[in-house]
Amino acid sequence: MLTHSSEGRIIDAADGAMETLQTDREGLRQYLQQNIVSDPLSLQIELQEAMGQPESITLPTGHVSTAAYLFYLRSRVLDFFERRFYGGERPPDGVP
Repeated sequence: MLTHSSEGRIIDAADGAMETLQTDREGLRQYLQQNIVSDPLSLQIELQEAMGQPESITLPTGHVSTAAYLFYLRSRVLDFFERRFYGGERPPDGVP
């Protein structure tokens, strides 16, 4: 994304990185592939901590297999909204 984006701030960041590394787009792509390691769970935990520990749900799945948890997630989200906006009570009839 960084080396192919047309978004201004990303282009500026890529240009700055290429200047710092004294390379072109292909060199930047190769550098990123070799040096950037993404661990989604640790990044999720880091983001959650930075946001002040909001309530969250962690699933042992990838994007596609999350569909198996759809009804569980729906239930948890509805429980959250009931607690947050209705004090734990079910919303009145007719309120979505």
